[in-house]
Amino acid sequence: MRYSEIFKLDAEDLEAKGVFNADVDSDSQLHIDPSLFKGCKIPEFVGAYDEFNEYFAKVFTGIVPYARSNQRFFDQLVRHLSFREIASTCLGYSQSGTHGSGIGGKLANQVATTILDIYDIGINNPVVFEMMPFFEEGIGADRISDMTAYLLIRRLINYTQRVCIELGIPMEPRIRLGGLPTEVPTYRRTGYVFVPAEVLCDLPTARSYDDIDSVCHYNDMFRRRICQSIGERWTDFKNAPKSRVKQFLFENPDWFKEFIEEYEHSSHVPYNFHNDRKHVMGRCYATSVRGAAPNKFVLVTFNHPEQAQTALPIIIQRGNAKEVTIVDTDDEAFKGRIIKIVPREGIPANELEQTVNTSLLNFFLSRTIYREETIVAPAFDDIKKIIIEELNKAINTIYVCVAWFTDDDIRDVLLDKYHAGVDVRVITYLDGVNKKHGVDFQDIPHIERRGERGGIMHRKYGIIDNHVTIAGSFNWTDNASERNDENIEIIQDWNNANICTRQFLDDWNK
Repeated sequence: MRYSEIFKLDAEDLEAKGVFNADVDSDSQLHIDPSLFKGCKIPEFVGAYDEFNEYFAKVFTGIVPYARSNQRFFDQLVRHLSFREIASTCLGYSQSGTHGSGIGGKLANQVATTILDIYDIGINNPVVFEMMPFFEEGIGADRISDMTAYLLIRRLINYTQRVCIELGIPMEPRIRLGGLPTEVPTYRRTGYVFVPAEVLCDLPTARSYDDIDSVCHYNDMFRRRICQSIGERWTDFKNAPKSRVKQFLFENPDWFKEFIEEYEHSSHVPYNFHNDRKHVMGRCYATSVRGAAPNKFVLVTFNHPEQAQTALPIIIQRGNAKEVTIVDTDDEAFKGRIIKIVPREGIPANELEQTVNTSLLNFFLSRTIYREETIVAPAFDDIKKIIIEELNKAINTIYVCVAWFTDDDIRDVLLDKYHAGVDVRVITYLDGVNKKHGVDFQDIPHIERRGERGGIMHRKYGIIDNHVTIAGSFNWTDNASERNDENIEIIQDWNNANICTRQFLDDWNK
């Protein structure tokens, strides 16, 4: 579940404050790039990068010169290079949950020794601490992120508290700062610290040396010269262990200094949440603007063809596209997965892309949609209660197709959800039973239809947030809940729900 859900906010409100809308159940695969704090305009982070660098500058000037020959200073250096993870930011690379590891113990000793070796070859630029993922075993971008959050935690908490006050999010004293309990937003007895989206990146400091070119934009000559020194071929170089890279840099201190200067003046770009190519926000699609003016268009690529089919009418309904088509391609990997959208005259392609993102997010994104596991829960008793419980969980959509609908209690839940902004639609059978005993759908979008093959429309299913499907013998009637022997299954599975959603939309649009 994301912050917007557990704190009962619109995702747009958090986005307007610049907050990364993290999933509290798993790490995001993003991390903080300290260089992105340069020139940050958010009040709490003005001067944050200077503070970060000043910490390591003092390490170089006040501790490192004496740590080689004095154990007390070496121990002090290790303490200054030990950083625990701020788990409640929901950042990092752990495979499950939100707890990774910071820098401490044996690793802190290892880093301290490396820093002494760096100082011995005449380098004391504090930027080198950011660059350790390039050459230090055991140090990746996630650990640099932990280090940054640890050093800037007071600023992060101040930012979090301001956002909470402005958005009315309750806080509790769940985190200790300077030994004192500090109020932060809390969920299930865990305190959370908000992080600005603009300082997050998927690879701001490379986890392996082969990322140098994409991150630091090294020129070809510089890259080629390193390749020639470390390996005969680029493939050899990019697969070289970090220890070999570090050895080369230490044996060539002038190259090391040039490496640092290149990194220091390189452009660091935050993660593009708009395109979301790594599906950090749980999206099943990625968008991009293609072509040259005045013939620009938007491409949307989906994880599965079924998703593209479902999205097609959603995009068309917005009415700001001249043409919406699924791209015909010979590439089997992309067949049926790409939608091309040509904007209407006068509508910029970038504006169209934003509209498409908003439409698809409102439809697809929910708290459960992107969980991988499939859960099937059969039910034979208390079916009405179970259905109401599932309907009350809805965030974005409730689509219901049942032959007969006479239960006012279930109708009232749908009405409440509709007034709360959920897209509620109901299809029922066009017959005398519903006409005489059916519920009042006056305020809920509703259509009646007959069976297409000459019989009755006998379907009985509901889809919640395009993820949970309710199906079985149960009509949503008083008799079904009070007299009949019935059964349903609650199926939590995106693929299953997507097939039902597509069928529902086809029936609805007929």
